[in-house]
Amino acid sequence: MHFSREELWSKGNLEYIELFKEVKNEKFIGEGSTEYSKLPYRPGVAERIHKFNPDSRIIYIMRNPFDRIVSQYKHMVRKEGEKNKLSDVILTGDYMSNSHYSYQIQPYINLFENVFIGTFEAMVSDPQKFCNDLFYWLGVAKYQIANIKKVYHASPKKIETIDKFTFLGKLHSIAENFPYRKILPYNIRKSIKKFAPKKIDFDFESKWFHEDIRFSRNICVDTLKMWTEELKEMTYKSYDEWDLN
Repeated sequence: MHFSREELWSKGNLEYIELFKEVKNEKFIGEGSTEYSKLPYRPGVAERIHKFNPDSRIIYIMRNPFDRIVSQYKHMVRKEGEKNKLSDVILTGDYMSNSHYSYQIQPYINLFENVFIGTFEAMVSDPQKFCNDLFYWLGVAKYQIANIKKVYHASPKKIETIDKFTFLGKLHSIAENFPYRKILPYNIRKSIKKFAPKKIDFDFESKWFHEDIRFSRNICVDTLKMWTEELKEMTYKSYDEWDLN
């Protein structure tokens, strides 16, 4: 998030460059952040990257725009404590604008000669082919990807937290607090956490959540279709893998 957060880029690039100190003879090095395509809330990112390195190659991966909104909502529930229904917040903040892909990618197309645009669905359906296409675009050798079927960072079906009103729940709270966290071995704390009773804070498979998803979809689908048409005209691609009916 170096180029999207003022508290980082305003200090200069020395700390950022330090992240790549282990680089030797690699043809390309890079990093990525979803914040680099969050207009209008994170403005000026493309311009800063271009100023830092005008020869950068930009890789932009898009997901079905409504599925991306649902994924962002799940993230907000898990990490930011969102309590409202998706249908109540979908038209607030950056839920919609982050899925306006033509708007997000336009500054990069304007500034950079090399922009690779792909879809999450293509990557999931055939990750080896997707990466081969990407490697070809980069001009680097193909190679067989290890653990190609392994899924990382998938949203959980339920959000569970330790029930602090149980004996083990109270014990876990004590164990994780200073100074006991320093005193108790990690394995003991891990065992307490494993066996402490859990409570479900949010069930993403519940009937009411799926009903709210359908309601939320009705709220925004016409706008997402319009934005997808803009994207088709910009990129000359069809995006048939996105079901927005």
